[in-house]
Amino acid sequence: MKIWLDAPLDPIWTDAVNHAVQEIGQVVPLEMVNSDAEATISILVLDPSEYERWSGCPQLETAGCARILDLGDIAGGDTYHRIVGQVWVSTYSQYPRFVVMHELLHALGVMVHSPYETDVMYPIEANISNLSQRDLNTLWRLYANPSYAD
Repeated sequence: MKIWLDAPLDPIWTDAVNHAVQEIGQVVPLEMVNSDAEATISILVLDPSEYERWSGCPQLETAGCARILDLGDIAGGDTYHRIVGQVWVSTYSQYPRFVVMHELLHALGVMVHSPYETDVMYPIEANISNLSQRDLNTLWRLYANPSYAD
C-alpha cells in the first residue's frame, strides 16, 4: 500500500504517520509516496475548522475518521477494482500516533473496534502508540490470504 500525507508543517504529524507505517508495516507492506495520485491511502491532517467540512465526521465527537472507496473497474471487466482509502485527522487530537494508526487501520480494512482499552482499535482516543498483539492478529487474519486478484 502506498501512503501519502498532506499535513501542516508541524513535525508531530510526520512522526505519527512514520510511526504508524513502521508499526503496521510489521504485517502489511506500506510505502510513503510524494503525491496523492500515487497513493492507495491519503492521510489529510486538518485544522479543526476544516475537519468536519472535509471529512464529513462530527468535529466534537471524533479526532479522526476514515473510509474505503471502490473507484470502480479499471481493467474492462469485473476482476480488478481500484480500492483507495482516505483518512482525516484533526489537529486537536491529543494523541496523534494513536489517531493516525487507528484511522489508518480502518482505511486498510479493519472495520471493527476493540472492547479492550489497550488496543489501538479501541474507539476512544488514548495514549497508545504501539499495536497490541490483538491488533497485530487482526491484521494477520485480514492480510494472511492472497486477494482474489492475486
